Amino acid sequence: MPFYKKFLAIMCLAAYLAGLLTAPSAHALTLGEEEELGKEFFKYVQHRYRFIEDPFARHYIEALGKRLAAVFPDPMFEYRFFIIEDETYNAFAAPAGYVFVNTGLIKAMNSEAELAGILTHEIAHVYCRHISEKIEKSKKIGLATLAGIAAGIFLGAGGAVPGDAVMIGSAAAGQAAALAYSRADERQADQIGVTYLCEAGYSARGLMEILQKIKSKQWFSDKEFPTYLSTHPGTDERLMYIDTLMNSPEFARCGQKSAADEAAFAVIKTKMEALCPGDSAAIRHFTALVEQNPADPSARYGLGLALLQNNRPADAIAHLEKVAEKSPFHPHALTDLGKAHYFTGAYEKALSILERVPPTDFYNTERYFYTAMAAEKLGLHDKSITLYKRIIQQEPRYLPALYELGKVAGEQGNLDDAHFYLGIYHNNRREADTALFHLNKALELTKDEKRKEQIEKMLADIQAFLKEQRRSMR
Repeated sequence: MPFYKKFLAIMCLAAYLAGLLTAPSAHALTLGEEEELGKEFFKYVQHRYRFIEDPFARHYIEALGKRLAAVFPDPMFEYRFFIIEDETYNAFAAPAGYVFVNTGLIKAMNSEAELAGILTHEIAHVYCRHISEKIEKSKKIGLATLAGIAAGIFLGAGGAVPGDAVMIGSAAAGQAAALAYSRADERQADQIGVTYLCEAGYSARGLMEILQKIKSKQWFSDKEFPTYLSTHPGTDERLMYIDTLMNSPEFARCGQKSAADEAAFAVIKTKMEALCPGDSAAIRHFTALVEQNPADPSARYGLGLALLQNNRPADAIAHLEKVAEKSPFHPHALTDLGKAHYFTGAYEKALSILERVPPTDFYNTERYFYTAMAAEKLGLHDKSITLYKRIIQQEPRYLPALYELGKVAGEQGNLDDAHFYLGIYHNNRREADTALFHLNKALELTKDEKRKEQIEKMLADIQAFLKEQRRSMR
């Protein structure tokens, strides 16, 4: 038996004998109930917060999270990972394997080991079924309501819409203490999380580094106070405990063969810092970095991205060209260079650049999308439709392709497809009324029975959400 697993077995036995582990069969939700609760929790978050939709960022967080989750034995759920567009320092797990991390927390990190440490800790909370065990006694108020309360607690009510704040403030008053993690939960998640973090090839020093950064903000104003600290108690104790683990003989080899992809992490962090629409702060930040070190590809790529994001594609081109010449950012910079030429109206140049982007494991979505856009502008409609459909097949959540495919279908008189794809687009953007209009039209027009079932399910989900929203605002 590997030494990490021996250590985990000993720690779990000790926790059980100390009364930290409770038999799930006696107190936890059933797996089916937890799946339902997780879906309700996710819908709550999805309809109130924006996820980062950058294809590379989505694929990166999903691939890293699933690689970490795969080390845990006998998974009960399929894990899903998301980045929330929010500057507060926060990360949390929902029932049934939904794991979220905020952009603000990623921007505070300096290595993939820090991110891996945070994700593994949240996976451990799901693996130990901490929330489901606490919720069992509260089922009488309904899983959908509980999901909203739990989401409000872990996200912080500051991000909720007014009606949600009322619900969170009143209903959570009697539930927050019961649903929040205890110090015992945190210790168990650290015991198990650190063990499997090491087995995945990462040192827990990264987790300690990001916890120190989160802790350093605890004296800030309420607006800047990390939500993570209010839902994950005992940070000082956790730091001492993890340090003790890492200095023990059992963990002497932890992280010696690092599995980290620091080049990919550097791209992600740069994107999180640069992709702030309408915010000149990112331009100033990266301009200063380029002036300090003109040869730094990360700084120059960030400046190119920030300029592109702030509608200055012509200015972005010079920086992206330098990065695209030769650097770890090469395929990303080349794709963004093609985008920049597209936005200046140089469609043939854009198409030429985008078609020579080297294929990667998970960075083809934007390349295909802007290739399709350029092809459409050049009158190559069949090529553009083929590419849009390829994107949606591979990336059902990539909203720009859904919108463009719906638009092109409408222009060509295919109203069935037009309303269908636009309905999905607006549903994913949480624009319920517009989504209902398009999906009802698509339901009238389609002859495809499988598509009818898909539309009817989406309509039912939207109506259920609107009903719950009206109820919570009473």
